Amino acid sequence: MSKNSAKKPAKVYYDNGIYEPVVTPLFTTFRKVSEIVSAESLTPTWNGKKIPLHMWKEILAFMKQSYDELKSETLVYLFYDEAAPQPWLYWVPPQETAGMTVKSSPDHPDYIKQRAAYPDTMFGTVHHHCSSSAFQSGTDEADEVNREGLHFTVGKLNNDEKVDVHFRITLGGSHAELDAHTYIEMDESPFKKTCRVPKKIQDQARNELHKMDVCTLPNVKQYKFDVEMQNVSKRTYSVTTPSYAGNQQTLGWDYGGYHTPSYSSKKNAIEDDLILDDTQTLAECFVEAVLTDWQYEEILQTYYQYNQQSAKVSELMHSQIDEEDVRVDLICMFDDEDFHKTPEYKEVTESVKMFLQEQSNLGVAFTEKELINGLQTISYENGTGVQQVDKEDVL
Repeated sequence: MSKNSAKKPAKVYYDNGIYEPVVTPLFTTFRKVSEIVSAESLTPTWNGKKIPLHMWKEILAFMKQSYDELKSETLVYLFYDEAAPQPWLYWVPPQETAGMTVKSSPDHPDYIKQRAAYPDTMFGTVHHHCSSSAFQSGTDEADEVNREGLHFTVGKLNNDEKVDVHFRITLGGSHAELDAHTYIEMDESPFKKTCRVPKKIQDQARNELHKMDVCTLPNVKQYKFDVEMQNVSKRTYSVTTPSYAGNQQTLGWDYGGYHTPSYSSKKNAIEDDLILDDTQTLAECFVEAVLTDWQYEEILQTYYQYNQQSAKVSELMHSQIDEEDVRVDLICMFDDEDFHKTPEYKEVTESVKMFLQEQSNLGVAFTEKELINGLQTISYENGTGVQQVDKEDVL
């Protein structure tokens, strides 16, 4: 190894300054860095091409059609081919959906064959949360934190025009939440070349229009997804009495360690230990809803205002409260007999009924008592591990 090919020394911190190495064939010295930029956080940046707008609209159309048909989550994988003029592709993989849970099916007989038709680099995901808001659930975050790419969640698919979209990016171990339109191509400018509006104002207007466009459904009827829907199977119910499911509001990646929901009749569930998992999962969904959906946020906000806890109202509204605090405060609210006598509590019970009805619409029926039982038994001490997307022999 020659002297010139030796490893360049790293920047060093010395005497309240940062110094960078200056390496010559004869010596190495250090030069003080004159300008240092301070940042509160480091956000990863994608330098590749943006997702084509027409492809994004097609994915939204699939999300909407699959929701309308199944009332159940579906997922899409994103791929990036650096050698292609238009590098982005998407794939609806073989998957199993059950209400507000979805997981890919790598053991499906067509999975490997279909996967081989796509680039090696899988670089993101899109999944939806049915009619709920497009929040990032705790398990979504655990799944994505070490899974490089662009990750989108679509929500409020019960609407016919505007949906909710949440976006995260993970690159090189860095993870950040950004506006959903950040890495989706912008439509052509609506301004004529002769327009006298200053370029800066035009850009601001286009950016705001683009934000709305990314959350606007296309004419869904013009798309056909018969082939893609053949890859989606929905777990069916074999009983006519109310069914129970671990309807976790997350994107499931794993094909081995993933917790597959168990379904049983209410009669059999009394003797089935798995019912505990089901009510806990229901409670986790409820806590997530209170933290992320303004309709359910008002449940705790009302209770805090009743107790004159203005600091907690502020913490809740600014997302400065964690899941465990929400869980404990919800239990207190359900146990507070004096609060139950107020008109405000009637509004709370209506919101709780609305939440339970949403779960019922997805095929899983629970009572308020079972929700409370779940809140009393869940624990937020242990996080969820990162799960796999593909088998190694497929990649």
